[in-house]
Parts: sequence; C-alpha cells; structure tokens
Amino acid sequence: MPQGQLHRGEPQQPGFLPWLRGQRRRYALWAPVALGIGALAYFLQTAEPPPWTGWAALTAALLAWIVATRLPRGAVVIAAAGFIAFGFAAAVFRAEIVATPVLERGTPVVTVTGRVADAFGHRDGRTRVLLELESVPNLAPDQTPHLARIALRKADAMPRPGDWLTVRVRLTPLTLPVTPGGYDFARAAWFQGIGAYGFALGAPQAIPAPRASSLRDNFDAWIAATRYDASARIHAELPGSTGAIAAALMVGDRSQIAAKDDEAMRDSSLAHVLSISGLHMAIVGLGVFSILRLLGALIPPIALRYQVKKWAAAAALLASAAYLLLSGASVPAQRSFFMIGLVFVAILIDRAPFTLRMVAISALVVLTLAPESIVDPSFQMSFAAVTALVAAFEAFEDWQVRRGHPIIHRDSWTGRALYALLIAILSSTVAGLATAPYAAFHFNRIAAYGVIANVLAMPIIAFVIMPFAALSLVALPFGLEAWPLAVTGWGIDAMLWIAHRTADLPGASSHVASWPDAALGLMTIGGLWLALWRGRWRLAGLAGIAAAFIVGALTSAPDLLIDRDAKNVAVRDADGRLALLSGRRARFAGTEWLERDGDEREIKDSARVGRESVWVCENRICAASVKGVSVGYMERGADARIACARDFAVLIAARDIAPCATGLTLSSADTARDGAMALWIAADSTVTIDTVRNHIGDRPWTVWSPDQ
Repeated sequence: MPQGQLHRGEPQQPGFLPWLRGQRRRYALWAPVALGIGALAYFLQTAEPPPWTGWAALTAALLAWIVATRLPRGAVVIAAAGFIAFGFAAAVFRAEIVATPVLERGTPVVTVTGRVADAFGHRDGRTRVLLELESVPNLAPDQTPHLARIALRKADAMPRPGDWLTVRVRLTPLTLPVTPGGYDFARAAWFQGIGAYGFALGAPQAIPAPRASSLRDNFDAWIAATRYDASARIHAELPGSTGAIAAALMVGDRSQIAAKDDEAMRDSSLAHVLSISGLHMAIVGLGVFSILRLLGALIPPIALRYQVKKWAAAAALLASAAYLLLSGASVPAQRSFFMIGLVFVAILIDRAPFTLRMVAISALVVLTLAPESIVDPSFQMSFAAVTALVAAFEAFEDWQVRRGHPIIHRDSWTGRALYALLIAILSSTVAGLATAPYAAFHFNRIAAYGVIANVLAMPIIAFVIMPFAALSLVALPFGLEAWPLAVTGWGIDAMLWIAHRTADLPGASSHVASWPDAALGLMTIGGLWLALWRGRWRLAGLAGIAAAFIVGALTSAPDLLIDRDAKNVAVRDADGRLALLSGRRARFAGTEWLERDGDEREIKDSARVGRESVWVCENRICAASVKGVSVGYMERGADARIACARDFAVLIAARDIAPCATGLTLSSADTARDGAMALWIAADSTVTIDTVRNHIGDRPWTVWSPDQ
C-alpha cells in the first residue's frame, strides 16, 4: 500500500480538454507506454529493420525532446513521439547486441564440444544443459550458435556449470509458432542467446578446458555453480515438489515441480509464487530493511545520531542484488530488482517510494535495457498487477479522505486485523482482475477462486515461506540450512494444500479461447487509462475494455489448422470443437491448438472424436466435411493421383506434390515455406488462409525451409 500523506483527488473540470490540461502532473506516467509502443513497433515488423533505422530513430528522439523543451504548445505530443522513437531505437540496438547465429537446418548425429553455462532438471527426467558451443562439425564459426539448449538422456548425470563437455547430439532449429498469431518460441530463445535445440544420443564426456575462460565467463560459471549446489542441497533436505518449489523460490530452479502440483498452482492462481518476481524481491529486500531498521532503533546512540533508515535501505539494496544474482537473474527477477531498487533509492533521496511515478521509472529502465520485455507475458502481467495495485490504493486513500474518516479504525488489534484482511482481499482482487486478460491471452486459463487462494496463502508466503527461505540462503554457506529449510517446507506444504483444495473446487479453472491481439491492445489501453489518470474522465477507459470484449466476441476461430510439417491437421466439427486427425503426430502443435481454442480435452480425446465421427480414411487418404466444404488429407505414402481424383475443395498433402487440377492444394512444401496455417471457410465456401510467415516474416530468429 502506498505510504505517505493521502492525496485528495484532482479538482473536477467541466469538459474533457480542461480536465486533460489539469492532468499535467500525470503526463509523465505515459512515458513508458510511449516507449513500449515504439518497442512493439519493432517486433511487429515482418522484416528486420537495418541498423541505420535505430540511429535515425534515436536522432529523431533527441530532436523531439529538444523541441519539446522549447515549445509550450504541443510539447506533450512531441515528447510522446520522442519516446516512441526511442523505444524503437532501443529495440533495434538490443537486437544488435544479443545477435547470435541460429541453426538453419537440423543436423545428423554429430559430436559437439562446449562449456556448460547452466544445467537444470526437468519433470520428464531429462537434464537440460545450456551449452556454449565451441565447435559443431560442418558448421563455420559464423554459423555456429553461441548457445544450444540440449536435453540429455534420462540416465545421464547432471553436469556442473563451468564444465567442458563433448557429447553426441542431433541439433534442431528454433521452434516457430505452431499457429498464426501464436507465441513465438524462437524469438524468446534468441533474445536469451540460444540459437539451437538438441537431444543427446550418448553420455556427455567431461574434457579438459581447451582454452582459458574470460573473467566474465568465470564469474557467470561461479554464480551458476553456486545456484547448482544450493539447489542440490535444498533437494537433499526437502524431497519432491516441496524441495522443487523451495529451489524455485530461492535459486530460480523450478524445473522439477510435479505436474499435478504445478497444475494446482495454476488453477488456484498461485502460480505467480513460483516465478521470482516482485513478491519475492520485496519480501527479501523489505525484510532486510525492516530488520536492520528495527535493530538500529533498539540502540539509542545509533538511532539518535545516524539515519538508520538510509543505512537499512542501502543494505537492503545490496541484499536484493545478491538475491538477484543467486536466483539466476531471470528477466522477471531483473524487472523486480529494478522496481524494489527504486524503492530503496527513493528512501535514500527522501522521496515517496510507492507511487505510480516510481512504477513508471521502473518500466522505463526495464524497457530501455530489455525492450523485448514488451512482448513477454511475465512483464505484461507483473506491471499490470503493480500498476493496478498502486492506482487502486491511491484511489482508495482519496476515497477515505473524501468520506472524512477511514473505513476501518486501526486503534485496536481487532481493527488492525480487519484492515489487514480488507487490504489482502482488495489486493488479490485488483491483481487478479488486472492480470486475468493476459492469463487468458497467453495461457488460456482463468482461475475463478484466485482471490480465496491468495488471501489464504499470502500470510503463509509472506511470514513463513519467504523469510525462512531467505534465512536458509544465509545459512547455506555455514551448513546450517536444515532447520530453516524444514520451516520453509512446512509452509510450502501448507500452500500446496491450499492450492489443491482450491483447484478441486467446481469450476476452479476455466479454459478460454485465445484473444486476438487487437482485443488485448484495447484492454491494455483501457486499463492504463483507468489507472494513470485521475478524475471522472478516467472512466472512459471502460469503453476500451468493453471494445476489447466486443472484438474478442466478433473474432471467429479458424475452421482448419495445419502444422508446419503438414504431419497433422485439425478441423472444426459440427459442435464447434477441433477434431484432430492424429493423436500421435505433431503432438506439441496439437496440444497448443486445443489450448488456444480453450478446449480442455487431451489430444488423444480430440483425435478419437475425429477418427470416429469426422474423418473417414481409406488408402492413406482421409476426408472430412467442414461447413459443407470437402477437405482431404493425403499421407506421405498415398498416391497423389488418387487424392486429386477425389476432387477435394481443399487437399492437404504430407509431402510435396503438384497442385491438383481442381480445388486448393496445400503440400508440405507450402507449410515449410510459410509455416503453420489457419484456414477460414466463409458461408459462400470461400477459403481464407493465414500463415505464420504473415505474422513474423523474416527475422534473425526465424528459420524457414532452406530450399525456399
């Protein structure tokens, strides 16, 4: 809850323009929005902008800011244009900095050499390693990806970060979206420096370092090895998901959480606890701050002579930085560090720490350093929650001032307890409402009882799990972690009990179809309009939110989906649900299709319905009818002449064939060239096609068929 003096609402103005002029003190809050729009403009391009565009945009930004400081009229519009230009420039330069070669085509089984940058377990039993590739047979140095994420065999031991390995692997290119408009896995991996995936086909062999590592590499390896050792000791004390969740909270290793527990955390809206973010950084940082400030206050000579509050803030800032490094410095953790760091800096310079201005500054820092965050779900959800919470409590305080007295008097233990409960309910409700659109868009799930679960679990998380987890980290170097880890485990078990009980309630989790991009954009602008302005005209943001629901309702789902290799297809049956042709081929794509459709069935169930009532197969040629249009699928071993003779309106072929004389023919060559496809069939039987290439084009992280 924002601290400091309560602020009364802005004076009400009769019209929109006078009201807008009265909001001058809040114009700066829109700076990160403009910067984010500029960064988003870079990612919406279907061709990589040349480097000179970054310098041109940066020049335009500087000119805009110079002009804005000298013109009294129109300065806000010019400054906004400058921030948009700067956001675009930041994205272009960031892409230049992180640029890494990507594997252009899958390799045969090869023996590669590299240094382990990180290693972590996985629930499928196969250890994953991030391998800094030293060499790959038949690849020139400028074609060799810097990092490859390789899945080892189940029987292989987990190597230590910093080890040098040689291992037989089959490397594959980065994964593109499985449907037009879907999540771009390749883009996310590329900005992490990853240029290839791989599967080990033999045991990794440790080898002597072929060269000396740089000081930066040695430091990164030391941090990763420290995390590795800490995770191993945590798992030794706390087996199962309890230890896995403790490792996630303490060192950012969430790879071994049991699937049932992970699902329960999602369905109860407690999954945010598993990602090191603002909650964890705030508990660690503010915990250190509170303890040191209390200790200083207990010693009168120190309390009376020195500014203990600032000493505590400086120490808390260092503790938060140490926690950031030990947790793996993931992008969400970095964002959270910037936010909590600004709080402590504000204390050091005698400014109010919990304000929308501080949130805006934090967003500016994050988007400048990592503009790719604008398309990252965790960035969107974390800043949506923080912005909504600060704005809501700002409005709540104003409301209490206007009514003349607080809603609950806190002059007794009962009053303080009731007020704490009210704040917990209000916080969970506001954060849940703010993040729900993004959860629906990215994860196709909405937790109905998230407020209940969070109100019950947050005291355990804030007063048991995280404090004793932090104490465990301090005790680890001295071998004294057993007892604080035991208390942490008790808290985690209680949290899991709440998660499972909540997830088991009827209708606890709703599967929803993916929102179109335009709907999410309208929802975001409407929400920001509500949060960043003050006064009655802020309610105009509800129009943007309503428009988002209308756009979402009017958007029709595709009638036919084809995966990139044309190995699997899905059509919409008479009930409006997807019927997959196969439950075995292209399983990842099929699973993603169902999730994006808001369908909670497993892929095998959808395929069974498809085989029994939608698809009719004979001689490796399958037929279905969609809105009265005949759709055919030809497997690789089928005869193309027979398939064409069936006169399908739409024929999908699992291999490259010549187009049939009649109808629309889509072969594996088409999907290799343009990626996964979605087709819509109109009432007049007209077929509209959308492809992944239409959405992502040719970017440094995209890999299309080498023959195209």
